[in-house]
Amino acid sequence: MLRSLIALSALFLPCLQGIGQLRQVSETIVSTPGGWQERVENLANSPIVALHATFRCPKEDEGPKFSAEIRFDSLVAYGTEKSIPPRSTSDIPMQPWAIDCPGGVDAVIFANGQSDGDQDVLKQIYQMRSGVYEGLIFAEKSVDTIANAGADPRVVASDLRSQAGAVNKDPAMSEAKHRGETLALGVVATLLEGQHDLPVPSDKTPRHQETIEQVMKEKKVPYQQAHAIVIGKKLREWSSALEGNLQPAQSDTDTTPKPDRQQN
Repeated sequence: MLRSLIALSALFLPCLQGIGQLRQVSETIVSTPGGWQERVENLANSPIVALHATFRCPKEDEGPKFSAEIRFDSLVAYGTEKSIPPRSTSDIPMQPWAIDCPGGVDAVIFANGQSDGDQDVLKQIYQMRSGVYEGLIFAEKSVDTIANAGADPRVVASDLRSQAGAVNKDPAMSEAKHRGETLALGVVATLLEGQHDLPVPSDKTPRHQETIEQVMKEKKVPYQQAHAIVIGKKLREWSSALEGNLQPAQSDTDTTPKPDRQQN
């Protein structure tokens, strides 16, 4: 579902002029042992939490025009994709056939809620977040039936997949919101089917959620029920992180680098 970043080798290509070139980011295409990467440097004072890049390849004489997209959102890929700290770089995988195509980063969202770039692309990012949020809210209630009443996880997972199918048939919903809600419902269904844990940022903090084994021991419940209790809490952590980030910030302040504030 979500991806992390790798080290480089020697070959660098400048990102071609075109769709990208936002002033808050610097970008370079690099060849690494893991394949071609879009290397993004955050020039702003706030972490980048979401990013979109587009590369549009010219139409060949005997073939169609291709577009390659890079999507990164640490609130959609919660617990798996990390934000890009200020004045730091991250490598994001890209298709090798797109390395010579014009384009680049066309939208970014920062941790302080500010954003920059193509307004239509930014709208799609927020629509996808809204879809993920609504999918999580629906899934949380379903998971609670396992945690509180001992419902069968396989039946609940099947119901979630049916709901995802119904969402895809809703003509009033945008494509981006479809993707988000379907993603969330599918993730939770997969967790229930395989009885997998869900990685979340709090796992690496002192205030992390209880483990499934701890819940089994403390509440004296079977594994499937303990799993649902833990997963339910983690889903609420995820939806809470999304809750205040479903639309652009009200004020659009400048996020370009500024001199460090002097302390008196």
